[in-house]
Amino acid sequence: MAPREKQSKKNSSQTSDLKHAKQDQRTREKSLQTREAKSKRKRSIVVICCIVVLCVLAAIAVLWSMQQRGNKKDQSDQTPSAQTMQTANPSETQAPAEIPFSYVNPLTGEACDAALLQKRPVAVMINNIYTSWPQFNTSRADIIYECEVEGGLTRLMAIYSDIEQIKDSIGSVRSAREYYLDFAADFDALFVHAGGADTAYIEMRARNTEHLDGVNGGVEGKYYVRDPRRSYLSYEHQLCITGENVIAAATEKGLRTTATPNYAYPFHFVSGGQDPTAAGQTANEVQTPFSAVSGSFTYDSATQKYLRYEYGVAQTDALNDDVQLAFDNIVIIFCPYSYTGDAKGHIEVQTTGSGEGYYISHGKAVPITWSRTEHDVPMTLLTANGTALEMNPGKTFVCVMNSARKADVTFG
Repeated sequence: MAPREKQSKKNSSQTSDLKHAKQDQRTREKSLQTREAKSKRKRSIVVICCIVVLCVLAAIAVLWSMQQRGNKKDQSDQTPSAQTMQTANPSETQAPAEIPFSYVNPLTGEACDAALLQKRPVAVMINNIYTSWPQFNTSRADIIYECEVEGGLTRLMAIYSDIEQIKDSIGSVRSAREYYLDFAADFDALFVHAGGADTAYIEMRARNTEHLDGVNGGVEGKYYVRDPRRSYLSYEHQLCITGENVIAAATEKGLRTTATPNYAYPFHFVSGGQDPTAAGQTANEVQTPFSAVSGSFTYDSATQKYLRYEYGVAQTDALNDDVQLAFDNIVIIFCPYSYTGDAKGHIEVQTTGSGEGYYISHGKAVPITWSRTEHDVPMTLLTANGTALEMNPGKTFVCVMNSARKADVTFG
């Protein structure tokens, strides 16, 4: 082949190769563009899906919120106001639900939590001579007993269902008398005192009474204290103990602080709307003259409570804003007193057997009877027709008076 032809074919081949290379490059560029377009479409689809999901969630949240507001409104519409409940036709007004009395404080008949029922009540001997006033944290007691001691004076025993909640002083704490052991046994109470008559110590040893003694019990000075706020009073009127220290001392000495299951407490309470004193005699004023001490109660119809007076003045609690002691119930039991004739003038109170008394509440008084078979067996209280006495829920003051003074108790 001639050189010219050879050169011409070579040039033609190179031109063809160049065309193929350009075509391949365009193909690759087109393929790359296609892949990029597909990737962009995928990203767009993901973004759109996310937006749709967020919108759906937002719509669900809005609907849930609207439903909740609707439920609250329905509940509000179904709950009548105090004014509506007073004025609406009873047949058109739903009766309020009763409080579930699954747990009831056996000292007061009031609703409580389950934890309180596991706690052992505590009975504290309280000084009641006028020169020992003011008293500390007596208004927080669920039950208070008053009984005569020597010299015509009286002493109190305050019973607490949850004494551990009292962080400040209780007192002033005074000495024991053997008949108070029976009143403490009524409620399975740990007995707290500071000293006592010889007969009281004899009975505590014989009956194996669990007690905390602020004089001879090994806990004085550690758990019992001379409250500096009482330093202006005589030395015997200064001794106090806090509720926390009662439990701490009892724990240290290995004394029981839990309640006895199914204990037969002497108080029973009405569970419905009936008033156990509705048919009784008027008792807006109650006079309970012991001897040298004359206590009284005045009924406050606004609160349905009896306000307590002694020595002619209101009996108050200095550590609770000087509030006057007030009670929903008063129980008076008449027991035979006898005088021992010893140098200190101690008396004996017959707390076994049976006797008469009064139950007073809501401005009325009804006669009752009491009985006790043994010292450590809880007292039984009956109505005049022989059925178990049921009391109104709330706090109770118990006057243990000489049978010979029954005629001196008056109502007005």
